[in-house]
Amino acid sequence: FHFSAMAARRPNSGIAKGNRQATGSLARKLSTKLSTQKAGARNPKPKPQPKVHRASGAGDGAVGGGHTIVLVQDTPSKSSRTWNEHANLAEALDAFTTLYEQQLRKLNPQAKQLSYTVQDLHAYVDSMHDLSVMVYDKNSRQYAPRGKPFIKAQLLSRLKAAAGQ
Repeated sequence: FHFSAMAARRPNSGIAKGNRQATGSLARKLSTKLSTQKAGARNPKPKPQPKVHRASGAGDGAVGGGHTIVLVQDTPSKSSRTWNEHANLAEALDAFTTLYEQQLRKLNPQAKQLSYTVQDLHAYVDSMHDLSVMVYDKNSRQYAPRGKPFIKAQLLSRLKAAAGQ
């Protein structure tokens, strides 16, 4: 997944490039959040983050698994674009797996128990028109973009850890 290629396909995508002003709603929210953090403003009551228990190394990547924004586009239609945020990469991967399981339940409402393989989950990732994650790296204090290959590798690690391998 290459953001520059994506921006070239959608010249008014809302992604800031160079000195251009970002215009998309996601860009505004991120810009507002980042400027608030830079100004030193704090929320009076920070939301408690749920604790995520995970096996050592599960969900960790080259970027450390910080705050994660998931960008999804199911179909070629721009109206199918959605995003959500999670406290860390592991939580984002779990949410994505849950989304896949919900799709399986819709397709197989009569099934009492669902079963799928890693290959099935990877096929679901590949079926998405566009899928990427932005993972916050504490060292560089920037969001690192990651595409489908990274997501598939992390899903595999996460599922192996859950299976106890």
